[in-house]
Amino acid sequence: MVKDLPYGVAPLLAVCSALVLACWPAYGVYAQVVVPQDVVPQGAQGDVLVLERPAPNVLRAPAVSGQLIVKLRQRVPGKAGATGLASFDQKTQQLSPAGLQPLFPGLASLTAAAAVNQQKQYAVDAITHARDLEQVYALHYNADIAPILAAALLADDPNVVYAEPRYKYPLTGFLASSPDDAPAALKLEPNDPQFSEMSHLSHVNMPQAWDVVKSSEGNVIIGVVDAGTDWRHEDLVGNIWRNPGELENNGVDDDDNGFIDDTRGWNFANSSNDPTGLAQTESNAIHGTLVAGIASAVTNNEEGIAGASWNARLMPVNAGCANTDNAVCFGYEGILYAALEGADIINASWGGPDSFLGREVVRMALDLGVLLVVSAGNGTGITPEGINIDKTPTFPAAYDRVLVVGASGKRQDSKAEFSNFGVGVDVFAPGVTLNSIVPDNGYSTLASGTSFSTPIVAGLAALLKTRNPTWTLDQLRERIRVNSDPIEGSNADSLNGLLGRGRINAARTLNNELRPAIRINDFTVIDQGNDGIIQRGETVALNVEMVNYLAGAQDISFSLSIDDPNVVIQQGLYTIGDLDSDIPVNVPFAFSFLNNVPRDYRLSFRVDIEAVGYQDAALVQLVANRATHDTGVLQMSLTDEGNIGWTGFQDESFGEGFKYLGVNWLFEGGILVGTGPGKISDSVRNTGDNTQDMDFARPEGGFFGILQAETVTENGLVVINDTPATNPLGITIQQESYADLADENNDFIILRYVLSLTDPQATAAIQDVYMGMFTDWDLTRSSDFARFDESRAMGIVQPSATEPVLLLGSKLLSTEYQISYRSINNEEIFDGRSGGDGFTNAEKWAFMSNGVQVTDVDNSDVSTLIAAGPFRLSPGESVDIAFALMAARNGNELASYADRAQTFWEETLSQMPPFPVANEDDEMLLSFDLSLAYPNPTAGATHMAFTIPAAGAVRLDLFDMLGRKVLTLLDKTVPAGRHVVHWNGRNYKDEVVSNGVYFYQIQADTETGHYRATRKVVVVR
Repeated sequence: MVKDLPYGVAPLLAVCSALVLACWPAYGVYAQVVVPQDVVPQGAQGDVLVLERPAPNVLRAPAVSGQLIVKLRQRVPGKAGATGLASFDQKTQQLSPAGLQPLFPGLASLTAAAAVNQQKQYAVDAITHARDLEQVYALHYNADIAPILAAALLADDPNVVYAEPRYKYPLTGFLASSPDDAPAALKLEPNDPQFSEMSHLSHVNMPQAWDVVKSSEGNVIIGVVDAGTDWRHEDLVGNIWRNPGELENNGVDDDDNGFIDDTRGWNFANSSNDPTGLAQTESNAIHGTLVAGIASAVTNNEEGIAGASWNARLMPVNAGCANTDNAVCFGYEGILYAALEGADIINASWGGPDSFLGREVVRMALDLGVLLVVSAGNGTGITPEGINIDKTPTFPAAYDRVLVVGASGKRQDSKAEFSNFGVGVDVFAPGVTLNSIVPDNGYSTLASGTSFSTPIVAGLAALLKTRNPTWTLDQLRERIRVNSDPIEGSNADSLNGLLGRGRINAARTLNNELRPAIRINDFTVIDQGNDGIIQRGETVALNVEMVNYLAGAQDISFSLSIDDPNVVIQQGLYTIGDLDSDIPVNVPFAFSFLNNVPRDYRLSFRVDIEAVGYQDAALVQLVANRATHDTGVLQMSLTDEGNIGWTGFQDESFGEGFKYLGVNWLFEGGILVGTGPGKISDSVRNTGDNTQDMDFARPEGGFFGILQAETVTENGLVVINDTPATNPLGITIQQESYADLADENNDFIILRYVLSLTDPQATAAIQDVYMGMFTDWDLTRSSDFARFDESRAMGIVQPSATEPVLLLGSKLLSTEYQISYRSINNEEIFDGRSGGDGFTNAEKWAFMSNGVQVTDVDNSDVSTLIAAGPFRLSPGESVDIAFALMAARNGNELASYADRAQTFWEETLSQMPPFPVANEDDEMLLSFDLSLAYPNPTAGATHMAFTIPAAGAVRLDLFDMLGRKVLTLLDKTVPAGRHVVHWNGRNYKDEVVSNGVYFYQIQADTETGHYRATRKVVVVR
């Protein structure tokens, strides 16, 4: 079921110290889209674990039909179906391939022996990344398959590093309906006729900056990677860059960069050497021309307008879509082209979902020393007000080390209504009804959007680079940022602290005053028990690495704060004396929780930095108490409200949903228990399709989390009851979930529900009880197919009627009860516009109790409900119901996984008694235990789990086969409970250990007794 939510980005990657602590940063980290498991490490790296931040459904991100971006593990001949990689060629045939071309053909000539371009020396890292990017291809195909599904088809091929759609990135500017106000009288500097109307330049003190330096005095190049630029415009053509290595129109790639006759840039939208906008995408052509004019229209030429940079050379790159207006389809190809051709500053006035291609290209551009100036965006499009990009990131703005620009008024220091905001927005610049140029020698006074505030900042960066040609991109970015003027006072208090350093001040940026610029470079989180579980009263260490990019600072203090009653800052102040430029410093903070915080609890810490004559702030965002299963193939988040994947609908909570091949396919999942249409407790949608019943909750203080066990890798556990229901049944449900890393079990996740009647007033059994599981899978958003495999008691959703490339299944494992099943047409049942009235209790009861009903629904938005019953619940007794969720590439795979799940349930898991959770505080009954390492065998990183029933001293040592100590993994006092120790495959000298058998031994001394045990782990690389 698709809700009207903004599309977002794929998952962020963050570095933290624990299984259930994940970084949730405003920017500077990366995300997974569609990727084989080995691309994103999920194991330990010393005391640090790399985790993934879930994100809004990439199905909502618009993509180019019939195209994929694919990175292979080696370079291949560039034609589809003939790569010589057997499995890849076989899979692409299902897509009816139409062509496979290197995305960056010019990189082949970029070698260490020929590493000079535009008098620039390529960085060694850039050469390395160039070799990587040579393995990225554009795959064109003719099959009628959505790009996200086509990417999923290829993602787990052993020859594929990643596969993802070619996304469309919305432009972030528009033409306003009228000017915001009358222009102020200005002292004229350039002689351009319209300069008197350009009050935004005076407001940021640009004329005073021009007194210091003009870009015409140097050779700085601004690359405008946009949707088409009329470079022949009378007020722009004089500043257009000329490729010195290319001869005019001779039909030869003279500079061997992969582009023929690219004398004045390139047009990726139609693969030509004319970067002008296309006739069929008129708004694109206008947008790119407006941006270019604001950055570098020819200034002081007695014509038109003045550009912010005062005549920096401008490299136009058309990265627009061939047939989609108001969007960029080739933005990252454009960025790399501009960076390789010598651009010092690149303007990107667009943004959208994260991608692997984006990460790789931005990383290489940074290695080349290019400053990326990018727009913060305008809400979820052109909306009345902006959004906080710390919470809803947009890319490339959310990548590290870029300069992110929001929009302020033309002459007023207040955030433009439409502009995004947040700590992740570095600076603001005027972005309302600006003067610029439009195609065919035209002019406009109505350019509004962060698209147009961004080139003002790019122009300022060009001035600063002209004056300081040897400065690094970090120095340029921070000099602009720290010299801005605060604008918070002009806005509502709710925006204070969320408007970056304020509105740029060009004059101050260009003067000789030196200021520090102290920024967060990295951070790690380590909980007190070193087990990855934040416990009540436990102190958590937050170590933040700070770097000063500019002038030295004196008498520096760092303070940590948070507006959250559940958090107590234990160590929130750290002071040092001096901090010179480019010197990192580790700042230790600590905090603790007063209460047992709920699942996926979001924490936003503010770090205030003060020094002599300097103040700054940064944000550290964390998520505590993560609970997500990971088999290496599937990821599924647990909840303590009876939901599956999400609390509420997709993206309404932090979590992974239900991921396969790196993509979440679940919009909503949850359980239902009832005895009739008037007596149903459930956690799925109700008579309004934008709300859910919330009839289950975890008792206060009850355990919720994931344990490690020997029989199954991960054992999730939570106890809930239906006390919140309007008409409760008086039941308690112990939910256990099982995820296993073994190859034969890692394609499914099992959910077990132990139901008992716990109403203290209940004296008799309740009869005719049914329990169901509802799943709303989204593969193509609105044209999926639902099916029922009666022999396997399994509901199936797939994107096509025949030969589907992806299938999702929900299966009843408890065969002792009658099965009920219903394939649901969401548009018919739920959508009021089609006569539906939401999911009524009468429908819920009928679907879960009337046996097998509708089995097939074609070409619609679909969901499924599968249920077991009837059974009775008597006081003091319990009933066990189990389901499995799985995903597969084809029908045979799905059937095989379903059969394996049934076997694993019947022969192993159903034989295990429910986990004990029975004392009066509703906490686990604990005993001594040392579990098997996982994974085991391991290629290096692995985890060892142990349990102690009471607090005590614990020592965990690792030995080789000869009994020699390799490393002491743990030696400290820890609280009672389950603990996980991470080993990174190295010895006490930090050397990688050799292959072989190793033994880890625990010695625990607690008030309840002593414990000693040894287990084996095998290292095989």
